[in-house]
Amino acid sequence: MGGYAFIGGLALSAALLGVWLDCRLGSRRPESPMRRFVHAGIAFVLLQVGTGVAGHVASPTGSTGQRWIAVFLLLLPSLVYAFLTALWLVRTLAEVARPAGR
Repeated sequence: MGGYAFIGGLALSAALLGVWLDCRLGSRRPESPMRRFVHAGIAFVLLQVGTGVAGHVASPTGSTGQRWIAVFLLLLPSLVYAFLTALWLVRTLAEVARPAGR
């Protein structure tokens, strides 16, 4: 499997996990738009930190085990959280765009 195919599969699986979590934990999602935006900011920071640390841990001189740890313990959770908060923001935009009469 090539590198780009793996990255695409990782992103797709993170998106699917984010959708599953949104459906599974629907009653626990943040109610206010401000909290959803705060979660999105936290997700952005975690994604930046996760990719930076994963890039350091999974250096070309590192072992294969280090690379797998970096991908599945750092990148995948931060991607799932980013997709989950993106769904929350889309839900917020849908609520704001909904006419007041409905």
